[in-house]
Amino acid sequence: MKNLILIVFVLFTMLSCKKTYTCQCYSDRRGYVILQQIYTYKESTKNTAFVKCTSDYESSANYAGGYCEIK
Repeated sequence: MKNLILIVFVLFTMLSCKKTYTCQCYSDRRGYVILQQIYTYKESTKNTAFVKCTSDYESSANYAGGYCEIK
C-alpha cells in the first residue's frame, strides 16, 4: 500500500511540473523580419505558453501584425 501511494505521488509530481518556455514575436515590415518582443512563460504545456504569448503580443503596444514562435 505504501508503495502504491509513493508511485502515485511520484507520477503526480512528474506530470504537474512546469517548464520555462521562451516566446519570440516578429513583425514583417517591407520584407524585413524584425524581432519585436520576447516573453518567458512557466507553463505545463508548450501550447498553453504559445496561446498566452500570442495574446500578450497582440494586446501590446508593439503589435504591428506578424507572428510568434516558441523556442
